Formats: sequence, C-alpha cells, structure tokens
Amino acid sequence: MARCSVRAGYLFTIDHGNGIIRIAKMVNAEDTPAEPPPDLQLEIAHVLLTDVVGLFETARERAD
Repeated sequence: MARCSVRAGYLFTIDHGNGIIRIAKMVNAEDTPAEPPPDLQLEIAHVLLTDVVGLFETARERAD
C-alpha cells in the first residue's frame, strides 16, 4: 500500500510493498512559463550566421 504526504512543496510517495520511494516537486502552473526562456547565445549565433550567408550571396551576385 502506498502512502503520500506533502511537505514544503514536495510530494512524497512511499510504496512499502515494492520498496519504491518517489519524490516530486509540486509546481503551480501559473508560475511556470508556457515555453522555456530563449537561449541567448544560440539566438545571437543564428543572427550572425544569417548575416554571413547574406554577405556571401551579395558578393557572389556582384561577381556575376
């Protein structure tokens, strides 16, 4: 038989029959963002790559 308890925002479940202990952090859905925060370094790298590709395309068009 499993026994559950909540303490300090954590849910503890103990199943004595199987020797299983589960610990889960309780999260309020209103406090969590719908999507993870953006990775700033990845965003900057993407912009720089787009600029470099644009420069190469412009240089190639001028050469033709």
